[in-house]
This record gives sequence, C-alpha cells and structure tokens, in this order.
Amino acid sequence: MKRLLFIAGFLIITTGLFAQVTELPNGNVGIGTSLPQEKLHINGSIRGNSTGGALRVKTSSGNLDLGAQNTSWAHIYTDRPKIIFNRDVYTVTNAFSSYNNDLILKTKGTERLRIDDQTGNAIFTNSLKSNGTVNGLKGVFDSSSLGGNGWIPVSIGREYKTDRRTFEFVVDPTNTGSGYTAFGITDQSENLRHDFVSNNTSTWIDLDDHKGTHFFKLNRSETAPGKFATYIHMPTSDARIVIGQYGGYLSNEGYKLVVNNGGALINGDFIANGNVGIGTTTPDAKLAVNGTIHTKEVKVDLVGWADYVFEEAYNLPTLQQVEDHIATKGHLINIPSAKEVEAKGIKLGEMNAKLLEKIEELTLYTIAQEKKIVNQENRNTKLETVIQKQESINDQLKINNQNLEARLAKIEAFLKKK
Repeated sequence: MKRLLFIAGFLIITTGLFAQVTELPNGNVGIGTSLPQEKLHINGSIRGNSTGGALRVKTSSGNLDLGAQNTSWAHIYTDRPKIIFNRDVYTVTNAFSSYNNDLILKTKGTERLRIDDQTGNAIFTNSLKSNGTVNGLKGVFDSSSLGGNGWIPVSIGREYKTDRRTFEFVVDPTNTGSGYTAFGITDQSENLRHDFVSNNTSTWIDLDDHKGTHFFKLNRSETAPGKFATYIHMPTSDARIVIGQYGGYLSNEGYKLVVNNGGALINGDFIANGNVGIGTTTPDAKLAVNGTIHTKEVKVDLVGWADYVFEEAYNLPTLQQVEDHIATKGHLINIPSAKEVEAKGIKLGEMNAKLLEKIEELTLYTIAQEKKIVNQENRNTKLETVIQKQESINDQLKINNQNLEARLAKIEAFLKKK
C-alpha cells in the first residue's frame, strides 16, 4: 500500500506542471481528467523507471510487471503460475511465437500440441487415441493454393506433387455461402479415391477400390423441402454385409447379408422376392421351415372350399360305402394315407378343405340320422297315445268289473237269507 501511495504521489508531482489534478469528494483522484471514475484515473500515459523499465501492479495475491526491458521486445511478467484473459486474444501480425523453445498449446493445463522449434514438426499429445507426430506438414491454406475446382492440396508425410493428389480439402471454395465441405484421397493413377462431401442438401461418403471400382456410398439427401432420406449403396454384384465373425462368408457369394452368432430385430416389414429358409439353407418354397412354428393364427388364401358337399348334385357316399373303403384302403375316402403324408407332406389349405368335406359329410349323415330318430320318436309318441287310451279303457273296465262283482255279492247275500 505504501508503494502504491508513493508511486501515485510521484506521478502527481511529476505531472503537476502539465496536467490537471482533480480530487472528488468520493475520494477519486484524476490526472488529466476532471471526472475520475476510479480511485486513481489518469487520462494519459504512465511511465515507470524501475529496473528494466517495468511498471509493476501489485495486489495481495501477486504482481504483474509490464514494460520493455531491452531494445528488442517488451515483456509481461508475473509471479503467478498463469495469466488469465477474459476475452479473445488477437495479434496484428496474425502470429504467435516462442523464444528458443518449443511452442506448446494446452487445454485445462494439459499439453495437447507441441511444435518443435528446431524441426517445425507438430506433435499431438493426448489428443489422439495414441500419441502421433505429423512430420513435414506442407500445406498452404490460402486462396493461392486453390485449384481450378477449389480443392486445397495437402501432403502429410512427404512432398506434395501436382500429379499426386494425396489429400484434398475444401470448405465453401466458391464463397457462395452454400455450406460446402469436402475432402478426398486419391492415388497417383486416381484409381483409389475416398471422398467425403457435405453441403446444404446432401452429405455422402464414397469409397473406390484399387482398380477404380466404386463399391460403397453412404448418403443422406434432401428429397424434398424439409424431407430427407438416408441410404447405404453397395453397387457391385459381389457386395455383401457380414455382421459378426465372417469366417468363409466372404468367399460365399450365395448370401448378401449374414448375421453370424447373433440375432436380427426388424421393426417393420420383411419383404423377399425369392425363397426364405428358416433352419435350412436350401428352401424349396417361398417359406421353408425346418422345425416347429408357434403362432397365434395362420391365414391361408384358398380357392375351392368344401361347400359343394351341400349341393344337390353332390354324390354323398353311403355309410356302407365308407365302411367298405375303410376296410379296403385303411383311410377315409379322398383323404391321403399315412404313407403318402410321410412321403409328400400335406398342403395346409388343401387338407383343411378335405377335412371340412368330411365334416360336412358327417353333418349330412347326422342330419339324416336325426330325421330317422325324429320319425321313430313320432311313431313312438303315437303308440304311447294309443297305449294310454287302451290303459284308460282297461282302467274303466276294471272299475265296471268291480261294480258288477259288488252287485253280484249283494244278490248272493240276499238269496242266502231266503
């Protein structure tokens, strides 16, 4: 505090002949200004003539020295471990440099990038999965480096040559604000090319093989205003996708998609134009399942249901004919035998129709039998009525007989008295 008062007093004395000194009632002192905004407000330059030509600002937390200590450059020193800027730092010359040492860039106090002051090599530390050094980086990132198509040529690891476009990068080369970003890699013969392109409507990645064959594309494009589509394109005839351990699937051209040692979840429709096999590699139908199917319902589109059994022209076999066929063949008429089913299987829709045919025939037999039973019951009812009438007559005859017997007994008793 004493040093600060001494410096302030010294400045007031040395500038008293040239500047106005103002002291406000709030304690603010101004030099060269009549409206000081701080305790000491100087409208002009301040010069310190301490050792080395530095002006020191000191607080209870530390100090900061500012000044030129020689004729080559000015210095900023502090006794604290770091200097904090609360705003962006700009340079007029657009350059940052170190003196007789490597240039180091840090984040959160950790070294991320070091540029060797002797070789100029850029060494990335902890910013890559494994530490890496980019040697001999030769790239010019200004408009003079742009080619006719706006690509920026960059060589990493060796000298750039006009006939060997090793790596290309561009960001909006036409300066039209279209948001165009791209990079590409091409060999000397321009066969091996890998491109990444992104603009306001599309983003895609292209891959070519060593013979110049385009074999992979990942694309997301705007198909209509506000509507986008994403697709993966593998245009070669030998393309296939293997998920999991590929084994021999890479040489087997029979499968375009292989999911090995795992399952696949499809939340949507699964459409196949060919045969689908489950539990078999040789499906012989649109859906071939070598195993058990567990389902809540099966729907079969079928033409020709068994309602023809109820038509008048249908020749319903008699029960005697059915009995004779079973005795001879061992199965129902128009139903395959056990050997046929074992050898050829059955068609679900066709077999259901045949079973319905038998059910409907059985229904007709039951109806006919029911009619016979009803007729017999009617006859029995009539007979019961006749029997009931006869029983009523018999009962009346019994009563008459009893009356006659009583009268006869009275007559016999009367005759005995005489």
